[in-house]
Amino acid sequence: MIKISKLNRQKRDLICNSLESTSRIGSDIIEKVENKTFNVDVLIYRDFFERFIFCFDSLRLLFKDYNETTFSNDYAITILLRTSLVDFLNVAYLKIHYQEYETKKNSNQNYKTELGKTLCSHLRRTLDRSNKEYLAGNFSEQAYKKTTLALYKDFHFLFDTTKEFNIKDPCNTLIYKNEISNKTIINKIKSQNDIRIRNYGRAIGLFELYSKYEHYGILSRRFQRVDINERFRNIIDSLDILIVGTMYSISFFQNIADIKSEKKLLLDNLNMLERIINLKSK
Repeated sequence: MIKISKLNRQKRDLICNSLESTSRIGSDIIEKVENKTFNVDVLIYRDFFERFIFCFDSLRLLFKDYNETTFSNDYAITILLRTSLVDFLNVAYLKIHYQEYETKKNSNQNYKTELGKTLCSHLRRTLDRSNKEYLAGNFSEQAYKKTTLALYKDFHFLFDTTKEFNIKDPCNTLIYKNEISNKTIINKIKSQNDIRIRNYGRAIGLFELYSKYEHYGILSRRFQRVDINERFRNIIDSLDILIVGTMYSISFFQNIADIKSEKKLLLDNLNMLERIINLKSK
């Protein structure tokens, strides 16, 4: 059995220590912004930021004992990273649209439309599914109405309030009815000329690799038994990508004065984490 290299063992331990402090600082920021009111164009990045921090903390717990015998840890880590890589691809997609707006290549409305589609996706699916369950007799009318009206109240800004809300067809008044497919996101990233953005292609490759873990296929078992050092490289490459997503997400918190010191500490930690990931053997 091929064993994890000495350099990778050192990296693993350093990464876990860095993830511990990163998660702690990130959690402090999450707590401070928990009850703040944000515009929609900041709200979404707050949520992505929280998810990246939760990923780092979970990864730390799974990664600290990572070696050539911990197949179950490897399985859990890849499922976790696939979810976060999807988050990163969404953030990267929105970042491209935001940059196009900033450089006047596209309108602000186009950027806000993509934001709206991202926000509406879960809501539309949940409303549609609960409606179908209700019609199938799996929900009582009282429970269905209570849940549906609560969602409408909490997320009214995603509905066209000039139209009457129809509880029998709750998706009809959503402002954005179309969702962004993974194919649309991937094609948008691949079409960019900016080399920094095209490098996100590594995220696409890892996302597709980790799909073989999430969904069973004939190659699933084989991928789980690839050389431990190759699997390790994939994990830290994924982590390196998620650092970029976290940095971009927190950049939208620039006007929140009471997290200024925590934000600086977090960015310092993330930069340190990047240096650890890219350590070379002497």
